[in-house]
Amino acid sequence: MNAVARILGEAKKVRPPTPLQRKNPHLAYYYARDVIKGRFPEAEEAIAKSPGWAYLYAKSVINGRWPEAEEAIAKSPRYAYEYATNVIKGRFPEAEEAIAKDPDSAKHYLMLFPEAKLDWALKGWIPMGDIWGV
Repeated sequence: MNAVARILGEAKKVRPPTPLQRKNPHLAYYYARDVIKGRFPEAEEAIAKSPGWAYLYAKSVINGRWPEAEEAIAKSPRYAYEYATNVIKGRFPEAEEAIAKDPDSAKHYLMLFPEAKLDWALKGWIPMGDIWGV
């Protein structure tokens, strides 16, 4: 087999997305992950508006931070926590106020990032005694 035939044979033929897959964050995410196996630029605006799908897209499709979606992700305590731990792999200060409002997310976040406790206490999100485990 010559090189041109091999390269052409390796090219993936992908069905085009439907209009719904361009606008629905759920369908757009699965189209990107399972069909094109990569970024889906024409649907990113729709995906970025949904905290859960934006988090999954950053984690599974982009495999890294997605600044354009961080504002939406930061509004959801659960997905902000997941984004911080699984995508950023560090603190997500823009989302900490939302995370602090959900007891489970806040507890796990502060266990992973104890350096945030002082900031949280100074902002009144946790009692000052929680800094030292009192």
